[in-house]
Amino acid sequence: MEQVASHSWPLACTMEPLDSQKAFETEPVRQDRKGRLMLRSWQLLLLLLCMSACVPSAQARDRRLALVVAHQHGWQGEQMLPWVVSGDVKPLSQLLRKKLGFQVVRVVNRDAQTLRKVFRKLLRQMKRQPVDTFLFYYSGHADKRHFHLGERGQRPLGYKEFLQFFLKLPVKRRFAILDACHGGAVIPLAQRGALRFRKGHQGTPRRSEVLQIINQQLPQKKRFRTLSSLRAWYRLSIAKGVKRPKKRIDFRRLSALRREDGAGTHIIGTIGTAWHEPKLGASLLTYHLLRGLKGQADTVQDGRITIEELYNFLQAETRKKGQRISRFVLFNGNYTFAPHYQSRLQIGANVVGRVQLSVEQFVWSFQKKKSNRIEIPALSGKGVVEIHHKGRCWRQAITLRKGDRVHLYGYGKPVHCQRSLATRKGSIALNVEATVLPTLRPDWIVAAYVGANELGVRPLRSRNLSLGLGLQTPWLGGGLMYDGGVASQGWWLHRLSLQVEKGLPFHWRRWTLQPAVYVKGGIVSSQINAETTNVALSGGVGGLVDVDWFFSRRWGVRLRMQLGVQLEPVAERQPFSLHWGLQIASLFAP
Repeated sequence: MEQVASHSWPLACTMEPLDSQKAFETEPVRQDRKGRLMLRSWQLLLLLLCMSACVPSAQARDRRLALVVAHQHGWQGEQMLPWVVSGDVKPLSQLLRKKLGFQVVRVVNRDAQTLRKVFRKLLRQMKRQPVDTFLFYYSGHADKRHFHLGERGQRPLGYKEFLQFFLKLPVKRRFAILDACHGGAVIPLAQRGALRFRKGHQGTPRRSEVLQIINQQLPQKKRFRTLSSLRAWYRLSIAKGVKRPKKRIDFRRLSALRREDGAGTHIIGTIGTAWHEPKLGASLLTYHLLRGLKGQADTVQDGRITIEELYNFLQAETRKKGQRISRFVLFNGNYTFAPHYQSRLQIGANVVGRVQLSVEQFVWSFQKKKSNRIEIPALSGKGVVEIHHKGRCWRQAITLRKGDRVHLYGYGKPVHCQRSLATRKGSIALNVEATVLPTLRPDWIVAAYVGANELGVRPLRSRNLSLGLGLQTPWLGGGLMYDGGVASQGWWLHRLSLQVEKGLPFHWRRWTLQPAVYVKGGIVSSQINAETTNVALSGGVGGLVDVDWFFSRRWGVRLRMQLGVQLEPVAERQPFSLHWGLQIASLFAP
């Protein structure tokens, strides 16, 4: 989200003292003053319009950032975790970056001081480039108070220090997943931190909202007016060892707070022991996290994986292996964390340019340079396809149904390019995994021809019935052709020829236009009055045009128009003649 620069527009305002002579102004002078006043009004209106036009448009996309931290060794004497990098960090980072639109920062096998530097760098970076959604992930050893990042040292990184960074982030949504032993110990600290949220952060509640939910759990006489007095009472109760106030306040009720944009805080951690599975080649929680983000967590099969569905899936799957997880939730909104692709969009070969597909808050964009058919996975629902090519833009609305394939053959309705490049608020840009599809026209085609032609020189020129069987490959085409008919003066002609063709196809959707040249050779048999039979060699060259239409993957029809020169030395006159023909054929792709 880019910051909108503010512009100052100084306006000169002057006040004139009241003059007694103005009471005696003539009518032309008064009309002149009214004209100047109206002119200044129009100038002010024009200035306001220019101000609104000069304000740059803000970037509205949901910027996502993930900090992925892992350590294989832990503190001195702890067992090495061999699959933390290969089974946890690498596949999760790849999934977050390629399919979920996260910018990923990885910190692997580094000490606590290095991670503190990364914390400070990210805070400075977010002030310059705001982030909407932040994810923190940790895989490694830990205890009830600290992350185990290499040698213990004098200042190990504790949960309190992590929460100071995590809760301070100026983001709308913050998620933390701690795949480590006792990772859930950070949750009580986060609950207490709910009383110390800074005012004005997008992902934090209003103080009045927190105070209202907590006061609902207290007797009428012990309710508080301000959060400061509540914090003082809470700290004093804990310091004196009073357990009742601590139990009386249930911070889980803060999850009742909701935001339409999904703003809030979610922390998921392991209670007790976290398992690293050799059979899976990964940590148990992370293994099921990857499965859930790839679509397994979409329990209602609506194509959208929310953080609520993801947590329920992780809780159910890890419980089967004896691992328990818990969470802290602040704002339990309906934010879609990941898409589950249940539809397909096929884009025809004739569409070229920058293609952008938008479904709800997700946006997929890619450059289609070649004239080939491609297929991309898509989220089911109503969407918009926008295409930008050579300074022109088009837009069209589509409906992607669950389990169906939608075919896109045309560009759509022309629109202004500034409107086409506009970004909807809260959209999430994701990468595209496009699959190149084979052309609708098969490489090998068998054709059965029937038609009519006319060839020969008088008296042997005739209109004939034409039959044939052809085969077309990616390199050449051809076939065996038969022509037969009655010429003048009682002549019967029968021709059998082998024809070879070479064409240049032009494809458009299911249609193909192919001009070609041909060469053929064979024999011709002439018979007059059923008495005398002559057999001679024949040949010919020329051009033809085929128009094909495949109405299914294997079946189609063809219209062929043919024009050439025929050589038939069976007549006493010139053996060369003009040959034309018109044929139709049924096509089959084996």
